[in-house]
Amino acid sequence: MKIKFQADVNLKIQIIRAVKRLEPGIDFKTALEADLNNKSDAEVLRIAADEGRIIVSHDRKTMPYYFTEFIQKTKSPGIIIIGQNKNTQRVADDIALIWWTGEAEELVNQILVLPFIGF
Repeated sequence: MKIKFQADVNLKIQIIRAVKRLEPGIDFKTALEADLNNKSDAEVLRIAADEGRIIVSHDRKTMPYYFTEFIQKTKSPGIIIIGQNKNTQRVADDIALIWWTGEAEELVNQILVLPFIGF
């Protein structure tokens, strides 16, 4: 199955735009489209899981903790964590690469940290 992404509320919109410029066919839902404002991490994980979407977030502090709790009870499509100060184009390239080469099933219950290589 093709990968679908869900932006967390803290994800920079520039990343989503850069990804969609690279590959307009990517299904990458914004936090606004998913009505994620004022939702807890646990709620965001549930919403994304219900829609089969991998969460893309800058939240390195709490999201991995809640993700670990979540996958003890049920499956998650996975999450991608991105450092706040990472190069937008580099991160967009990595997300597009994941979409081009991966399948959703490969990322179930996984945490990826981007960018893959470099600083």
